[in-house]
Amino acid sequence: MLFAVITCLVFSSLQIAMAEEYFDKSFEWYYEDSRWTWDLPIPTSLYDSYKRVSVSDRIRRGVAGYDFLVTTRDSYVRLVANKLHEAAAEKGYESYDEVSFVLSFVQSLPYTSDSVTAGYDEYPRFPIETLVDDGGDCEDTSILFATIVLILNYSAVFISPPNHLAVGVWGTNLHGYYITYQDRDYYCETTGENWKIGDVPDEFQGATADIYSINPHNQYSPNSSLLPAILLVAILSGVAIGLVYIFRRREKARKAKDIVEPESEGNFFSSALSAHQGL
Repeated sequence: MLFAVITCLVFSSLQIAMAEEYFDKSFEWYYEDSRWTWDLPIPTSLYDSYKRVSVSDRIRRGVAGYDFLVTTRDSYVRLVANKLHEAAAEKGYESYDEVSFVLSFVQSLPYTSDSVTAGYDEYPRFPIETLVDDGGDCEDTSILFATIVLILNYSAVFISPPNHLAVGVWGTNLHGYYITYQDRDYYCETTGENWKIGDVPDEFQGATADIYSINPHNQYSPNSSLLPAILLVAILSGVAIGLVYIFRRREKARKAKDIVEPESEGNFFSSALSAHQGL
């Protein structure tokens, strides 16, 4: 009876996962004279879970609170970051080129005004929203870029010249503009194309800029995504398989109590990630 109930739960969870709808997004950008294209399906439920966050929650602490929107723990955003990392690794990119490659991807997203696209003077977006909404303003693309590079284990901060937002990525012995924050964080402009690491628009050169650290513990976690359904299917499937195994073992033991069978040992696998500490 219990097995039948669990089987029904597994089947229901699988139906939920398979019934998920997606935004089919296409991206195109250039880096080092190479043209890149990417078709990316984004779960509608994940987007909706971010969309439900109120504007007041997004802007309550101003730029100092934008780490609320840097969703490095989101499993889907991590997938996006890792796919970019895999593409960079296949090209043999080292740290500088990998960050530049991600920067070119983010810069390819169109600039849009919050008042036009969202109906608010200020509407900072979560990374998933920026990808689905086909871009955003300087805040949105900076939040997206910062999230991706942090997932890839680079250090990042927000740099805010007057009425603007960019990202600082830690590095040493590079060319261009940098701010001194725990050594050197090089300026990364996320709006417009062909800005290299250390390039600063003319209007911000020599301007005073505020620096904001990014605390991953402050980030928002969505209530709805594909991960819970997938995990539920995996867990319940494992429980069901385990119950079948136990049932069969007990039946076998009942029929032949004088036979002792050794239990097989489980296999344990570990994986290691190499972290980039800087450029």
